[in-house]
Amino acid sequence: MAEEKKSRYRNALLFIGVTAITLLLSEFVLRAFFGIVPGIHTYSEYFRYVDSLVELKGLYADTNGILKVSPDIAREIELNVNKGLTGAAIVNNDDTHLTEVTDIYKDFVQLNDPTFKNALSEMIRELKKKPGLSSLDSLVLQYSRKPINDDGFRSISFAPVSTKKKKVLLLGDSFVWGHSADNKTSSFADILLARGYVVYNTGISGTDPTQYLAVAKKYIPILKPDFVVVNFFMGNDVMNFRREALPGVPVYYSTNAGRLFTCPEGLYLGTPQQVYQFNLDRYRIPNEKNGFNSFCSKSALGTVLWMAAYKLKLKCADAMPEKYGDYGQKIAKIQTEKPYSDTQIDSIQTISKQNDAKFILVTIPVFYNNKLHGVESMPHLFYSLKYYPSPVPLKNYDLKGGHFNEVGHMQYALFLDSLIKAM
Repeated sequence: MAEEKKSRYRNALLFIGVTAITLLLSEFVLRAFFGIVPGIHTYSEYFRYVDSLVELKGLYADTNGILKVSPDIAREIELNVNKGLTGAAIVNNDDTHLTEVTDIYKDFVQLNDPTFKNALSEMIRELKKKPGLSSLDSLVLQYSRKPINDDGFRSISFAPVSTKKKKVLLLGDSFVWGHSADNKTSSFADILLARGYVVYNTGISGTDPTQYLAVAKKYIPILKPDFVVVNFFMGNDVMNFRREALPGVPVYYSTNAGRLFTCPEGLYLGTPQQVYQFNLDRYRIPNEKNGFNSFCSKSALGTVLWMAAYKLKLKCADAMPEKYGDYGQKIAKIQTEKPYSDTQIDSIQTISKQNDAKFILVTIPVFYNNKLHGVESMPHLFYSLKYYPSPVPLKNYDLKGGHFNEVGHMQYALFLDSLIKAM
């Protein structure tokens, strides 16, 4: 009998030991190999956890709530281009600048290199030989030395120009800014410029139809374009809530924690620190809620357990911190039955017609799950709006970045060219 008790005791100790080692090993594996942080239930490639939040220099919102490149950064970029810098940029001498913006100088230094060839560089070389320059010629040459115009966009100046050539206002986000072109001046906006159009490029990465509408309201009456082209990206331009542009408030803050969207579901969240805290709270198990949350937030294993419980919609796994208790009710009141982006695009079409500009809406599919997804995946879009699907195939995308590669930019430019000529 005594031997049997000893055996049970040894087996119990063995079980406890094996269990403890298994739990410790599992905890180590979850943290080291799967990147599970205790208490963090959601991860985003657009958000990072930082010890100290730093707002990056590069973009700002003007009095119309339009996000654009800040004047001081624009001047530094111009200075770097004119110095022909090939090494570290003046604006990149620390980690407080938004490199997506400041690195533009490299593309324009290359553009002015006699050995570099693309459509715009060829045009510029010809203009430099030309004896008499038109006002448009002068603006293009100025753009080659001054990438960001006085209005804060990567474009020729918005100054009046006397020409019979067609004026095209491009509205959009990172596709229009020129992402994934090896050189930004090889993007479709600059290809159209090189093909003889007066191209006003207002593309800023990460923006949305609220930005496009604000730009349209301000600049269409001033620029009087012949064509207004909305380049609608299916990845993040579909808005199911109202967002109105506010003076001085950007659509997002650029920080060392990533892009912090100020109005992710229709409610503005405040300062960069407040937006960062909101994201942190949204991705973190609110351990003040109940004992189960508190227990699970202490370890990676517990966090995985909580994630499973939350996925199963168990009441014990409560994801909303108490201080945001009425957040869900507030956003429910401002959700729209049909995409609010439809309303905004329709307003841009109206403004275009009021200013005798022809309106073109082009939809750009989003890449995920190894295929492109266009309007056919969201049949509730564009009930009353005529649109043209982008013809750029998957093979002409940069799959890592999700944007057109240089072949795709060329194909898209030729497509827009054909649409404009057909109207």
